[in-house]
Amino acid sequence: MHVLITGGAGFIGSALAARLHTLGHTVEILDVFSPQIHGNDPANKQAALAQYGAVHTGDVRDYDTLAPLVQRAGAVVHLAAETGVGQSMYDCRRYVSVNDLGTATLIETLVKESHSVQKVIVTSSRAVYGECAYHDAQHSLIVPPPRPADAMRAGLWEPRHPADGSALIPIPTPEHTPFSPASIYGATKLNQEALCGVLGEMLKIPVVIMRPFNVYGEGQSLHNPYTGILTVFANNIRAGIAPTVYEDGLESRDFVHIDDVVQGIARALGAENLGPRSVFNIGSGERITILELARLMVQAYGADLEPVVSGEFRVGDIRHAFADITHARVILGYAPQVTLADGIRRFAEWTLTAETAATAQTVTIETATEELKRYGLWGQS
Repeated sequence: MHVLITGGAGFIGSALAARLHTLGHTVEILDVFSPQIHGNDPANKQAALAQYGAVHTGDVRDYDTLAPLVQRAGAVVHLAAETGVGQSMYDCRRYVSVNDLGTATLIETLVKESHSVQKVIVTSSRAVYGECAYHDAQHSLIVPPPRPADAMRAGLWEPRHPADGSALIPIPTPEHTPFSPASIYGATKLNQEALCGVLGEMLKIPVVIMRPFNVYGEGQSLHNPYTGILTVFANNIRAGIAPTVYEDGLESRDFVHIDDVVQGIARALGAENLGPRSVFNIGSGERITILELARLMVQAYGADLEPVVSGEFRVGDIRHAFADITHARVILGYAPQVTLADGIRRFAEWTLTAETAATAQTVTIETATEELKRYGLWGQS
């Protein structure tokens, strides 16, 4: 198949390009090569990607750039997006423009241009769920509203029942969980889903929406402090700085290795008999607290450091998020292959290679939160 990958130079896109090339697909890549992600000299990345297919520098919002690529494609994997949850809360116009206008531009090319596209895969995010899924005392599915800043300043970290304030129990989040995005980023991804759902019904092109949870692994940007806590932890530990953990450290996430995310997308690309709109969580199905993660990272680097629990918090952050991956297992045959311990070890080894270490920056918590503090989106208990 001839596959166009928008955002194909990014973390997921470049790994996917390599996998699809190995599977015998013809690959074309479109990417704007943002300095925030790729640094100021992306030539090495462009050259590395060229072994998998044609590489085009351009903005997904540019119709004239996108249209001829769509005309040649048999399938589109739409990854192009801005991805920082915290940054989205103050850089709102850019996030809405890239994520939603970029998706609308793709849809418009599919409507107006002659093409042979048989499937569109779009990466959404677990951020569409907001606080994700919980059970109350009656085992009813609850998605609590965003946590009030005043409660977090008082050290009351856990979400409470919106009706009576009772305790809630976090559970694996299934795809039918009601939407309640807690960030501008999450809202843009939800809008992407809605736009693509219209596309599937309108043109009868199967649209597959993938909702990755916290993606990590070799190839992750070490320049960008907004797209993963592992980047901050890794660079700080390598510099002898103890990793700083937000809140009380007991917030939890589902970290899924890049190899498993690419596996899921490749399986969706090859799946038959999917309807006009299919949705799949892509995660490990396991949860780990951020404090446990920080200690695992320290251990992987062999460092003598103890994580610092700061009591600080970001407005728009959620407390717990881990995936129910039953649907992807049954329909796609998806099965995570990389354990978190093995994945963290591989990630640490990759950051210590000479080539990777030479391009890494020391991205500290201060680097990642300076703008949040400036705009009142940061707090302390």
